[in-house]
Amino acid sequence: MPGEGGFAEFTVTAAGQYEMLDHHLDHAAAGAAGYIDAGVPGR
Repeated sequence: MPGEGGFAEFTVTAAGQYEMLDHHLDHAAAGAAGYIDAGVPGR
């Protein structure tokens, strides 16, 4: 249902930029996408 929330817990094993999408891939064209920028710990 719309308005429900959720979360994901994970460990990034390598620095980099990781793309994320919602569960409807066709929504990405409308802006339902983002990036996680994972850096090196301590920097």
